[in-house]
Amino acid sequence: TSYEEAENDEAGCEKYAEGCRDEILGDMPEVKRWPEADRSRFYQEMESSDMSAFGDKKDEWVECYLSKLEANYASFLEADQDVAGCEKIAKECNDEVFK
Repeated sequence: TSYEEAENDEAGCEKYAEGCRDEILGDMPEVKRWPEADRSRFYQEMESSDMSAFGDKKDEWVECYLSKLEANYASFLEADQDVAGCEKIAKECNDEVFK
């Protein structure tokens, strides 16, 4: 096949691109994101917490924590109900941010 043939076969190119994407990203988990209300509540909780010990790493730690919570829980409420799981995730972020 030639470039001209590919240029004129949009559906074929899309199918080929999807196959490439699946091959490259197939093992990667889908990035999940909580609804905006849950994210706002999370940030409010973080702002009301004393995080002075985190110093200039506070924002990096908060984003790590949020990312991991969203990957593991469907909502803020679900995360909030699993204290042990959240503590484990917090430790993972401590290890990553303060290595």
